[in-house]
Amino acid sequence: MEAQEVLLREKRVRRLARATANRLETTRQTYSSYLKAQAIREKQQAQRDREKKERDEQFARDEKLRLAAKRLAKDLKITQGREAMDPAEAARSARRDFRRQLRKNKARLDKAREKAPSLVARLSLESARDKARAQALRKVAKAVYGTDKADWARVPDAEAIFDAEDRAFLEIGAEADE
Repeated sequence: MEAQEVLLREKRVRRLARATANRLETTRQTYSSYLKAQAIREKQQAQRDREKKERDEQFARDEKLRLAAKRLAKDLKITQGREAMDPAEAARSARRDFRRQLRKNKARLDKAREKAPSLVARLSLESARDKARAQALRKVAKAVYGTDKADWARVPDAEAIFDAEDRAFLEIGAEADE
């Protein structure tokens, strides 16, 4: 009801402003009176804009308040339902929930433990990786020097081809280091 009255009042003000503006501009007037009228119109428009902005802000605040009250009522209803439960029963329920969650976590950890490779499997995997690396390095040495175990002391750029770790891995670095 109040909103309708405000809208009707705004319509009347706008109609009056249009009628006044047309009358002032159509009658013979001085430039200063035209500027005064223009300034008054601008002030009135600014006032209407401010009032509209305030109404919109008030509506937004009211809407937020309404939604917050709705959430609060819902939370209150849930909380009241919990308070109706006996404290001892609530403790038992919490303990059951905790134990259920603990069993779930144990089962999850057991599955992860079963999927993880054993120490023997990890060792065999690392051994296979090392054997493949050694075989590849030996092939490179054979391709470059024509032998699996080159005389590294006679090769001038041996350090440029294999680093110390690769030479030690191939068990041929002992001759170069001595």
